[in-house]
Amino acid sequence: MLIILTETQKAVLEKFSSEKLCIDSTHGTNQYSFNLTTIIVIDEFGEGYPAAFCISSKIDEVHMTVFFSKIKEATGSLTPNVFMSDDAPAFWNAWIKIMSPIPKFHLLCKWHIDNNWRKNLKKIDGSLTTKAYVYKTLRVLLDESNITEFENLLSSFLCKLEEEPAMHNFRAYFMSTYVPRKKLWAACYRCQAMLNTNMVLEAFHKTLKHVYLKGKKNQRLDALLWHLLKVVRDKNFERLIKLCNGGKVTHFVNAINSRHRSALQTNYKVTKISDNTWSVASNSLELDYLIKQKKTKAPEEQRLNKPTIQVINQIKNDLKGNDTPYINIDPHFEHSYGQLDQKKK
Repeated sequence: MLIILTETQKAVLEKFSSEKLCIDSTHGTNQYSFNLTTIIVIDEFGEGYPAAFCISSKIDEVHMTVFFSKIKEATGSLTPNVFMSDDAPAFWNAWIKIMSPIPKFHLLCKWHIDNNWRKNLKKIDGSLTTKAYVYKTLRVLLDESNITEFENLLSSFLCKLEEEPAMHNFRAYFMSTYVPRKKLWAACYRCQAMLNTNMVLEAFHKTLKHVYLKGKKNQRLDALLWHLLKVVRDKNFERLIKLCNGGKVTHFVNAINSRHRSALQTNYKVTKISDNTWSVASNSLELDYLIKQKKTKAPEEQRLNKPTIQVINQIKNDLKGNDTPYINIDPHFEHSYGQLDQKKK
């Protein structure tokens, strides 16, 4: 096992791991069939940064426990609000064994779930039309943002699988693997987490394989190490350029700025409940948003110009994304993503 954590990676990991942390493994990067595991955090520009690497012969709880233990020795215990991993339980089990407290949200990567569902459609003995129906329903379940609608659709879908003998094998797989863990993958149960997919990891691995490794799978291990360090070097230069130029205007930044402008032009009905709690009525939905103060001072780069609470209701959390409640709070409060409760009027 080989773990890579440079001083710059350590600094970025410590700074940005409190909100969102993604972890995933990939193969085919070297001639020894070793696996590359990457920890990625989301920086202030909404882009992924590879904060640590682990090259190992296996991806299991034992190896990941060693990996996270060494990270903890260097950085202290990391406390992400959102922890996203692939479908394998090794990452999560090892993480909660080493790090504390346990992350508020544990999410499964949307891409991995979709990939697993596609692979297991072969368990259906029916025609292509039948498989297409099952897959389409699964995608609707995955993206449904309303809990009641999701539960009703899931119930009817399971009944449909039970009625068709050709679908019994797939039903057994789905019931044992995904139904008990629906809160880890269904959009309706993860809307407050503000992180829908592990595409930042997929993008990194594709860039590494096709840009740096030139699509060659049989790389020597020293060549892989060289390219990993080169990736980190290039990311550091990109960050320096963005910071020196006042920040790159990405889709993520444009969306935030647009919502800021919209919020300043909108009048909200705000009811003060206590010294650190407010109820804000939605202008577009039959909902009240319960907003709680987390901190009394926000980081300088996250402050607004107006000393008012800005509530922004429907920000897209990625290019395709699901609509997710979003709040951005003024100089006296922390810039907070999705830290709210909803209650129907």
